[in-house]
Amino acid sequence: MVPIRAASAVFLALFTGLIPGPVRGAPAFDAASIPTRFAERQQRSRTVTLEFTQTLRLAGMRQPLVSRGRIFYARPGRLRVEYEIPAGDLLLLPGDGTAVIRKGTGRAVERRLDDAAGSSPELALLLGLFEGRLSPAAAGLRLEPKPPSGDRLVVALTRDPARPAPRGGIESIETILSWPALDPLGVSVRFARGGEVVYEFNNLKRDGVLPAEAFAKP
Repeated sequence: MVPIRAASAVFLALFTGLIPGPVRGAPAFDAASIPTRFAERQQRSRTVTLEFTQTLRLAGMRQPLVSRGRIFYARPGRLRVEYEIPAGDLLLLPGDGTAVIRKGTGRAVERRLDDAAGSSPELALLLGLFEGRLSPAAAGLRLEPKPPSGDRLVVALTRDPARPAPRGGIESIETILSWPALDPLGVSVRFARGGEVVYEFNNLKRDGVLPAEAFAKP
């Protein structure tokens, strides 16, 4: 028979192991320093590659639309979002002030970057994220890094009630970062018109060699 004191110790060890605690060796959490530390982390990298899953939920949709693909980023301002599901979809920022968008096997359409970002706010969000900006340029969003839980933390951006989002604009954003490294793990964007898009990032690699044609226009 196991002594009660010993059994209690085993139970306590198992139970506490299920509760995320502080990461050993992690710096003290300082909410005000998170945006600067994240920017420094991102700006030290020449290139970033990762795999992503994108989940889109909109009013009237019976099932969420799930897409998968890869992202290539290179400083300054070059971004390629390449979809494997649905196959052929492409979003490309070649770094010359334009955006190239292609749906499936259709013809690629080139637009001014400012115009494309205005109609697709998540585009500006992704580019800003890899350039080290936790908050997009849109006004009226309040940034609040929340204390880490285990090996990750959430940075919330919420709309000031006194400044409602424009039609089709962003209502709130939550960015998930690893702790204490501050690598982006995912981002969730809620829109004022209803619905949300959620990105989950995996297999992030920094400063690797990118394919030569990564930012070539199709």
